[in-house]
Amino acid sequence: MSNLAVIVKKPEIQARFSEVLGDKKESFVSSLITVSNQTGLKKCEPMSVISAAMIAASLDLPINPSLGFNYIIPYGSKATYQIGYKGLIQLALRSGKYERIHACVVYDGDLISYNRFSDEMVFKDGPAESDKIIGFFAMIKTVNGFRKNIYWTVEEVKKHANKFSQTYRNGRGVWKDNFEAMGIKTVLKQLLSKYGILSIEMQSAIEADQTADGEYIDNVEVVGQESAKQLFENTIEIDNKVSDLQTTESPAKVVEKDLGISDVSEDETKGVLFQ
Repeated sequence: MSNLAVIVKKPEIQARFSEVLGDKKESFVSSLITVSNQTGLKKCEPMSVISAAMIAASLDLPINPSLGFNYIIPYGSKATYQIGYKGLIQLALRSGKYERIHACVVYDGDLISYNRFSDEMVFKDGPAESDKIIGFFAMIKTVNGFRKNIYWTVEEVKKHANKFSQTYRNGRGVWKDNFEAMGIKTVLKQLLSKYGILSIEMQSAIEADQTADGEYIDNVEVVGQESAKQLFENTIEIDNKVSDLQTTESPAKVVEKDLGISDVSEDETKGVLFQ
C-alpha cells in the first residue's frame, strides 16, 4: 500500500474530505488513490498530492485526468493543482450567469476574417475541411446580453506557454500530452478572467491554477488573497496555495499545524517515495 493510501485513511484527513464532499467522499478518495499511482505522481510527496486534490474537492470537480476537469501535475517531488478547460466551463455554468459559453479549436480554412480592433470574426459554415489546427477560439454570452469572444493563433498560444509554463518548456505534462486541450483552456481562461462574471469558485480556481511552481503567473488578479484564503482555510494548504500564501515550512509541519495531526510520522510525510 502506498504512503498516500495510508495517510488518506487518517481520521483528520477523512474528516476534511467528508466536510468538503459529504457523500461523495468515498468515490473521490478512491479516484485520488488511483490517480496517485500514475508514474509521475509516485515520486511526489503524498501530502502535496492530497493538497492538490483538496482544491479539486473544494470546487466539486472530479480528478480523473481522462475527464479533463482537473489535473494533478508532478513538479519534481511535489504535486500541484491544474484546472482543465472543462472545469472552467463547469464552474461558469454553475454560476447561472451565462446564457452561452463555448471554446474550441480553429482549423485551417474555418476563419474567413478577423478584425482585432472591432473583435468581429467570420467563420465558414459546415464541417472543417482540414485537420490542421491554426488557432483557438472561445466565446461567452451572459444572461444580461453581454457577449465577448477571443481568438489566438497556435503561435500566440505557444509563445504564451513558453513564457509562463515550466512544463511546456520542459516538454512534459498536459501541454505535451494534450496540447489541444491546453490551448482551448488558455484562451478560455483569458476570456473569463478579463471579461467574465466570476463566482467565488471561479475566482479561486483561476487564482490557484498552476501557481505552485511559482512560474505560471498569467492569472489576472481578479481576487485578493483574503477571498482565496477564506475558500481554502479549511483545506490542506501546502505548496498548492496561491503564491502569496506559500510557506517555507515542510509539508509535514504545515499539516500538523493546520489539522492538529500529532501522529503522522516522518516517513509518511517528508518526501518519502511511494512504495
